[in-house]
Order: sequence, then C-alpha cells, then structure tokens
Amino acid sequence: MRGKELLVVGALYVLVLLTVLAALGRFTVPARERLPLRAWTLRDAWGNVRRGWTVLGDHARPLPGPQDGPGRSLRGLRGEPGGAAA
Repeated sequence: MRGKELLVVGALYVLVLLTVLAALGRFTVPARERLPLRAWTLRDAWGNVRRGWTVLGDHARPLPGPQDGPGRSLRGLRGEPGGAAA
C-alpha cells in the first residue's frame, strides 16, 4: 500500500471507531432524554464518544470472583505466604 492509501484507511478506521463509541454512548442515555441524530453538534457527539469509552472501561474491569471473598487473597495461590493456599 502506498502512504496516502494507508492514511485514508487509518482515518476511516478512526472514524468508524468514534462512530461506534458515540452510538454506544448514546444508548446509555434514557430514550426520553436522547437528542435526535440530526440535532447533534460536535459537542454532543464528543460527549457520547466519551460516555461510550467510559462504558467500555467499566466493562474491562474484572469482577470480583469467589476467590476474592472476605479473608481470602490471591497472593497465596502461587505459594506466597499469607494467601488462600497458605
């Protein structure tokens, strides 16, 4: 690929990524409070992108599992002292 074509492909990738994040962020707003797409400004679109990014960040955090219960630690699973396997 030539440099110009690569630049266009990269720009399209970023545009699609921002569109997906904006759509995800839009769906986090209750339906009665959503703005119609035609009424969006750049500020509204950017706010929805940030909201979508936050939603993805919240889903990336690991949920506590049963091994993380009270009085238990993951440290002892590999033989370190003071953990669940000690």
